[in-house]
Amino acid sequence: YRFPRRCPACGARAARGPEEAHRLCTNDACPARLKERLRHFGSRRAMGLDGLGGAAVGRLVDRGLVRDVADLYRLRAPRVARLPGFARKSAENLVGAIAASRRRGLERLLDALGVPGVGAHVARLLAARFGTLDGLARASRAELARVPGIGPVLARSVVDHLADRRNRRLLARLAAARVGAA
Repeated sequence: YRFPRRCPACGARAARGPEEAHRLCTNDACPARLKERLRHFGSRRAMGLDGLGGAAVGRLVDRGLVRDVADLYRLRAPRVARLPGFARKSAENLVGAIAASRRRGLERLLDALGVPGVGAHVARLLAARFGTLDGLARASRAELARVPGIGPVLARSVVDHLADRRNRRLLARLAAARVGAA
């Protein structure tokens, strides 16, 4: 088997990272990558967004209503209800689940964001140590590495992810929408 050199969804170059076993699309705007990020964000383990399954994610992305996870918090039921596969009640339920997820806490948000190396356990450690998204974003690599269970490689991954300009904008939009408050 030969791994593809191009993303089958968008045609961008597919590359393998130093810690990766397979190639990944390098296009941050790839619709397939966005759909996967949204599915993970809305999963039961992460933000628990009932009604945000694969088909719903596909419709929201394909119709241009959602370009990143922060866009979920701007959705309104009447607009969602006009999409194929949604009725008034299912749209209201989805928008209600999204609104309720604002209070799921930092731990769940950190897991949902898909920071490389950060799953439920690491998210719990980071939330307990730093308390807020802003506190975590201001933490140095050395401060992160001092958290029991977080080594230098993971600390670098978190710092690099949170320092990325696109991720900073996303975090600012999520904070403005009051996502991650317990």
